[in-house]
Amino acid sequence: MKLPRIKKGNSSLPKLSKSKISALLQRIRFDEQIDVNSQTLKKLHAAFVTNIPFETLDIFWKRSFSLSLPELYDKIVLKERGGYCYELNSIFSYLLQGLGFDVSIYDTQLYDNRGFIIPSSQHMVLIVKLEQLWLVDVGYGNGFLMPLLLENPQIQKQENRSYRIIHRDSKYVVEEINNGRWDPWYSFTRESKQISDFEDRNRFHQTDKDSVFFEKRICMIMREDKAIELNGNQLIEKTMSETVVTTIEEEKIPHLLQSHFGIKTLL
Repeated sequence: MKLPRIKKGNSSLPKLSKSKISALLQRIRFDEQIDVNSQTLKKLHAAFVTNIPFETLDIFWKRSFSLSLPELYDKIVLKERGGYCYELNSIFSYLLQGLGFDVSIYDTQLYDNRGFIIPSSQHMVLIVKLEQLWLVDVGYGNGFLMPLLLENPQIQKQENRSYRIIHRDSKYVVEEINNGRWDPWYSFTRESKQISDFEDRNRFHQTDKDSVFFEKRICMIMREDKAIELNGNQLIEKTMSETVVTTIEEEKIPHLLQSHFGIKTLL
């Protein structure tokens, strides 16, 4: 695959080499023409979330990890693993920057299932500047398949799901409609961050029992026709018409991780 000409940027920032960009594109099974436009961005986003799972296995196994580019590349590309929001959106930002996209990083606060902000929460999202601004998030788990237009309060439909981004209290709020009700996911301001700004929270999730991920095995991936989630020992498969929950015996978990999520190695 011929990669687009890469713009010169800040040489002090870590970046993916052309060979590593090609390997990451192969990891997400993307072999189409690459142009720096919204159509390519949408296709890259969809390819990423349908091939790389959201997973918290290293936290569950009490294995420490950082958000450094070498560790991200080794885990997600070479070992064909997934990761959680900080890892997935970080490596996707490196990929997009390497392909010539204008990417910025933001932190968000999550809402609970009652619609209230979780004060201590911190989720990472990306914004890509093209002819318009696009909200990019490949690290939400069962999130949106393709980017959303940021400055667009109208309903944005993707398959059987509908989203909107509204302004509230000087913040952007991302919502999805469920059973006729708009449920908020997260909110954020336009104060950009660096990946290093998330390292403290990354350590918190690995070490603090108050983390929602601490000692909890989660693995999720989106397919074209369903969302698949392993939560503890419960396998949850959701389609437009039904939800099937199956209890998986512990000794069968490694095989399930490979068959359903493509995780071939646990080392």
